[in-house]
Amino acid sequence: SLNYDKRIYVLFWLIVTTGARFGEAILMKPNKIMNNEFKIFEAADRHFNIHKTKSANLRKDGNGIRYVPLSPKLINAFKELQAEYNIGDDDWFFEGNFSSRQNKPLPNSKWLREEVIYKICDRHNVERVGFKAFRRFFATQTKMVANSTDKEIQQRLGHKSGTTTDGY
Repeated sequence: SLNYDKRIYVLFWLIVTTGARFGEAILMKPNKIMNNEFKIFEAADRHFNIHKTKSANLRKDGNGIRYVPLSPKLINAFKELQAEYNIGDDDWFFEGNFSSRQNKPLPNSKWLREEVIYKICDRHNVERVGFKAFRRFFATQTKMVANSTDKEIQQRLGHKSGTTTDGY
């Protein structure tokens, strides 16, 4: 049986339903939930001064912030985590010691990909995927189910260019 910390499940739920980048999602704090939306203004690579990805191209409303809607169920899951793990308003939801492979207080994408996603994929005999697949899934669902425009999807994903979004 694959049993993980509840926060890992909520992290994946957040990524799949908002299209947030991994580095944006792991910095989720209670004070980033405003009017049923996730306020995204930084990513882990920038927060920890690691400039190796394109994360945090966050210049959507002129001051580097974008807002992504959250479902009431996901908001309730965050409230439950906050109570259960005694998380303060300015504390990270996903801070903790999940693996000996961590070198920061937050889970790293390689560990989650190799130790969680790949194991689930292997268990269900499906092709292994990474976090980008969750963003692609979000973009596809937003387009096909919610009938969103390409521009809306581009803004939700935080892409500067519509060409990047077209690749999804």
